[in-house]
Amino acid sequence: MLRIDVYTKIILTVIALALVLLLFKPLFSLTPANAVEEERFSYILPMGVSTFFDIRTGDIYYYTLPSGEQEVRLSMQYRLEEPGKPLRRIR
Repeated sequence: MLRIDVYTKIILTVIALALVLLLFKPLFSLTPANAVEEERFSYILPMGVSTFFDIRTGDIYYYTLPSGEQEVRLSMQYRLEEPGKPLRRIR
């Protein structure tokens, strides 16, 4: 009878340890965030100006269509280097 009691305690202890490991597994596994990789640009359309924000680099592109022309031109480009700081003009 003593042998069955020890065997049962060992099996239950192994099951309990396995459950604890399963519980803490997400804390130790690193998975990349795929949401950022799917979309690179965020598009904003104010009146007369097309604005694109590059999520990877922090660049902001302003495109305009000058009156009487057929081609859209890059009119300004800024870079967001650090949130809360002023934008740095590139072009």
